[in-house]
Amino acid sequence: MTNIKTFAHNRNIPVEALENSGMYLTQAYDKVTGSHKNAVAVSNYGEFRKYRFVNPSIDTKTGKLNRFHADTGYTAHVRWLDEAIALAPKSSKLALVLANGEVGSAVARYYGIPAFCVAGGEGTFNETFAREVAQAYERSGLDKKIILAVDNDGTGYDSAATRAKELQAAGLEVYQVDFSEQAKGFDIENWVTANRDATNLAETFQGLAREYKPVVPEKPAQQATRQVQKVDATGTLGDIQTCLNILSPDMLREPWAKVGMVLYNELGDDGYELWREWSEPGNTYDESACISTWRSFKGKEPKDKVRIGSLIRWATEANNGINPVKRTEIALDAKETLLSAPLTDAGNAQRFTEMYKGLVRYNHTSRQWLIWSGKHWQYDNVGRIHRFAIETARAFQQAVIDGVSNYDTKKAAMSIAMGLEDERKRKSMLSTAQTEPDIATEESQYDADTMLLGVDNGVIDLRTGDFREARQNDYITKLANVAYTPGATCQRWERFMLEVFNDDPDIVKYVQRAVGYSLTGDTREQVMFLLYGNGRNGKSTFLETMAALLGDYGDTTPFNTFDASSLNEQTNDLAALKGARFVSIVETDEDRRLNESKVKLVTGQDRVKCRFLNKEFFTYKPQFKIWLAVNHKPQIRGTDLGIWRRIQTIPFTVNFTGREDKELDTTLRSELPGILNWALEGLRDWLSQGLNTPTQLVDAATSYRKENDIVEKWLDDQATIEPEAKVSVAIAYQNFGEWMKLEGYRYTMTKDAFSKRLAEKGFAVSVGKDENRKSTRFYTGFICGLITPVR
Repeated sequence: MTNIKTFAHNRNIPVEALENSGMYLTQAYDKVTGSHKNAVAVSNYGEFRKYRFVNPSIDTKTGKLNRFHADTGYTAHVRWLDEAIALAPKSSKLALVLANGEVGSAVARYYGIPAFCVAGGEGTFNETFAREVAQAYERSGLDKKIILAVDNDGTGYDSAATRAKELQAAGLEVYQVDFSEQAKGFDIENWVTANRDATNLAETFQGLAREYKPVVPEKPAQQATRQVQKVDATGTLGDIQTCLNILSPDMLREPWAKVGMVLYNELGDDGYELWREWSEPGNTYDESACISTWRSFKGKEPKDKVRIGSLIRWATEANNGINPVKRTEIALDAKETLLSAPLTDAGNAQRFTEMYKGLVRYNHTSRQWLIWSGKHWQYDNVGRIHRFAIETARAFQQAVIDGVSNYDTKKAAMSIAMGLEDERKRKSMLSTAQTEPDIATEESQYDADTMLLGVDNGVIDLRTGDFREARQNDYITKLANVAYTPGATCQRWERFMLEVFNDDPDIVKYVQRAVGYSLTGDTREQVMFLLYGNGRNGKSTFLETMAALLGDYGDTTPFNTFDASSLNEQTNDLAALKGARFVSIVETDEDRRLNESKVKLVTGQDRVKCRFLNKEFFTYKPQFKIWLAVNHKPQIRGTDLGIWRRIQTIPFTVNFTGREDKELDTTLRSELPGILNWALEGLRDWLSQGLNTPTQLVDAATSYRKENDIVEKWLDDQATIEPEAKVSVAIAYQNFGEWMKLEGYRYTMTKDAFSKRLAEKGFAVSVGKDENRKSTRFYTGFICGLITPVR
């Protein structure tokens, strides 16, 4: 059996990281292939050293898969919590990190990240463990924030949802680092391994954390709203993906299984994850059924092997009788290129490009491949581009067989064509193809048209309201989570808006214009929206409905992104918001202060420079509108028009405690097509009249501004305004400073800033003689006395 040192070497991690945590090796059962795999590290539980995995079985009570059993009474438990706390002393302000895997948490701790885990698998977290973690926070005095390191796969997101729910119920604030920009399956171990040479690794990881937001699988659109697709997808995988985009997983078991059999017969075990991803949004999805059904495909007789032709026939029937793919011979120009291109890496890149130039692009800024879905460009996070490369190799082989008669020429060409299935040659072909004009792109090309909105069944031109089919040259990477349905209504949503804003139609129409404006990537208004009011007032329902409507165009970010007191200098948060149009922030704490310069930056129609971790810097012009929902309005210390003209206040004053509509969320989700039409009506109003803020909201903003003018409040409280009166600068500043302490302010204002604020209010500084005939600087126009200093 592989030893621990070899295990560590194979994973490119220090063996000390495992040995320091008492890790050893055991044998694991592969649930998909049905075979045993060696070299799985687990923690050393003393008497449980013989812990082993055995064949999985189905629990007859729950119908769930028992993934493993232990032969010595193994019990899942929280592991390495004390060690993590030791790495996060109260003075460090580091939050603890809950990792999914034991190896990942061990490697993270080795490099200083305060990580722990629950030994026993991703699905073992429960209320008892959450209480244990919360009690450890109480004992240690740590700030009650915890970060979930979320593996980038379905199991990881499901596990995170369970953990977040239990930890929040235990009184902890839950944040996440979800690695969603990385390859499928990417986890904290991969991140640490890739970044271990960075300085302040623990702080860098903390800077990636964002407020926890569950990932909800997108449900397939109803058949009635499906777009008739005509996608010419050359290559087996492209054809399969096009068909799966049309077929709904909500079908009877037999046809569902036959879809899986097609993927198995065409792609082998590589097809399992594609089938599982397609099946997962279905209402009857069961992973254990996927696993057992997939294993049943092995060893089928040739007569039982349905192939892609059957899949295309089923998709054609579901697509109103129109064949969604043109599965004919390789196009003539592609076949000519397959044979005529040089037998070199550059020639292979030409072959790949000729076959897939309509389906793939390479983003040189983010260093990622994108694949055309028939609706939008999707980042390839699961390596489908390599399947396209293999299809190119096989098409090349077939072209040589069919089109080359000379023996020596055929032998040389076939050698190159066969070699393309080798990983090194395949990667070389893809690397060279990245520079082909039909494939090479950069970040600035994507989502560049701020007045196009991708929806589930096409594209809406927001300038005209026209609806049309999606096009590759739109370079859209995002989709709203709704199909455009002319005539759809939203009576419950309209009633909800009136209820929330106390039957004030002016405010409702204003918010409708603001939402319509937020459908676009246009930021000409240069504003942010501040929703404030105590709980149970509809703010969350409003924001959640907008998130459900806008899909990829909606995003969230923690208040720390725009918090003046945040020490986070990373730009990951801003990088993640590229292309977003509606960004919601929820903050419930008091005494938070807005970073005014950053608000001005992202609302000012200027370009911002940022990057994802370990990626190249890039610049983009923000398209997003900030919707900040708070229970307590944040401090804004600036008094200049430059910041206050950007703040659009929207008070939520109605409290729904005791009269909540428990079916409201479900009802509003069913009205999304109508809510889209409501938003488009608001867009038309905005295009014709702008935001046109009603008087009551202007007054609310004015009141908010006065609340934040600390010098004005001091004058009202401590000064007597008299045109000819004078007070020395020293006495006035001393009075102001002591008054701030008495009022509970936690910061001070410099004397120069104090004088500047008074000068703006007409109280200039002059020089004169005091009662002792000494030269003294005075303010003219008010008087105030000394305050006994606060000790």
